[in-house]
Amino acid sequence: MIRSFSIMPVSIKKSKVRSTLAVVIGISLLVLTVIILSIPHFFSYVSASLISDESLWGFSLSRPLPVVTMISDKREPISWQDLRQQPTVVSFIFTRCRNICPLTVQRYQKIQSLADNDKMMQFVFITLDPEFDTPERLHDFVSPLGEHYLGVHVEKLPVLLNAFRQPLTGLSPNVDALDISHTGAIYLFHPARQDILVYPSGSVEAVVRDVSLLGKNRT
Repeated sequence: MIRSFSIMPVSIKKSKVRSTLAVVIGISLLVLTVIILSIPHFFSYVSASLISDESLWGFSLSRPLPVVTMISDKREPISWQDLRQQPTVVSFIFTRCRNICPLTVQRYQKIQSLADNDKMMQFVFITLDPEFDTPERLHDFVSPLGEHYLGVHVEKLPVLLNAFRQPLTGLSPNVDALDISHTGAIYLFHPARQDILVYPSGSVEAVVRDVSLLGKNRT
């Protein structure tokens, strides 16, 4: 039996190869064009995500702050709006404290040394012991730390602590101030935000990062 074979001409094979290559190259060029055109949108997305709440390490505290009388260690009135004029970190301390408060002071100093715009920052201590911590005692406490430090005496302290969600035990006119238990949380006021950012553990790295991020957002 004689079998017949159909042999495809070489020219036809080359034509099919060229067609396949042309399709592959066309698809590749199309994908590359889409990628190039997507680059600006990608960076726009990244920029937008950098200033979103999800990218900030502090927890947002957006409840209204109570109207209270606040006096600085220089016996000058202080308002919440004053604290929003520049990046301001706030913590609750008392001058007779021997455990948490010295650590808070050290954290403040580290934040000041690491922050990009430390000259524009303000460091505020609100006393938990207003009966003992007069403005004069607060001044003696903060003045050695530098001009960017401020001690604040507040009336209606329990109302303020509730607004800041600051747990406190042992606060009583008849109790030794050394028995006051409180947290080392740090609160950040920033001109770029209407809320307050809270750092429950007092993380220096988190505060420095968020201050830098919010500063870039304003420029």
